[in-house]
Amino acid sequence: MGGSALDRRTGHRVTLDLPVTIDAPGVARRALDGIEHGFNREQEYTIKLLISELVSNSVKHCGVGSVKVEIEATGDSVRVDVIDIGPAFVPGPRTAEPDVEGGWGLVLVDQLATRWGSVHQSAHVWFEIDAAAFARR
Repeated sequence: MGGSALDRRTGHRVTLDLPVTIDAPGVARRALDGIEHGFNREQEYTIKLLISELVSNSVKHCGVGSVKVEIEATGDSVRVDVIDIGPAFVPGPRTAEPDVEGGWGLVLVDQLATRWGSVHQSAHVWFEIDAAAFARR
């Protein structure tokens, strides 16, 4: 997964190949600004929050290499894929431990995304947010 920070940009889609650094979540969040997605500010904020959480998880657990982020807007939906070379895991919501800091990224994804999941036996997590489903909250 080498390459430049911005590999491909086509109106409704952007693909990033980011080095595993503390700057990666911010770069990934800002990439949403570069595509036509049609979401309002509140929806955009939620998408950026979830992007930041997943990319931060990759930076924390991947260790080396890069993090690939794919953001695609189609109609009234946005899909984000975050892929790294870290160890495979089975994501799941965290049990409530209010005194423990951090580790709430997948809880937020579970609560705020319309759909989410992971690719079996990999470090590839994705989520989708539909504008219509978001409006019903």
